[in-house]
Amino acid sequence: GENDTFGKVCKYIFDNYTNNISIKEVANIANLSESAFSHYFKKRTLKSFTGFVLDLRIAHATRLIQTTDKTIASIAMESGFNNLSNFNRLFKKVKNIEPRSLRNG
Repeated sequence: GENDTFGKVCKYIFDNYTNNISIKEVANIANLSESAFSHYFKKRTLKSFTGFVLDLRIAHATRLIQTTDKTIASIAMESGFNNLSNFNRLFKKVKNIEPRSLRNG
């Protein structure tokens, strides 16, 4: 049923959000076209697919910044961002703070 489909979609996203995940792959899991999937996903989560994935990546990066001594650059890569300036810009847009300001000292 529809909940099974949504469960599969969510599992795939949670398993893969730190990789280069595309809406096409996820739409395929739901057996929907990309545009139909976009509508479906937004109806279920109230977020766009890219917004949802971005939030997961930012949350993941936030945890790593606060709990590890890894460089911001390596955390960005590990969280699924393809470059540091992109990460810094998106992080600031979502959280309204610079990633490094989460570091003590």
